[in-house]
Amino acid sequence: MKVHQTIIEPITTEKSTMLSDKAKYVFRIRKDATKVDVKNAIKAIYDADVAKVAITPIMPKSRY
Repeated sequence: MKVHQTIIEPITTEKSTMLSDKAKYVFRIRKDATKVDVKNAIKAIYDADVAKVAITPIMPKSRY
């Protein structure tokens, strides 16, 4: 997987903005991306050292 294809977009919500004050950032990533892929992508794109990566799968809400 190419580095620039791992991260789809940063998520900018009120909650993610509050997390950025604590140096935690939220991204939408590909479903098949691993923690190592995300770490390498952030390092390549943003030139930042990554201490920890947490991936949480979020299921889409059901719409009636």
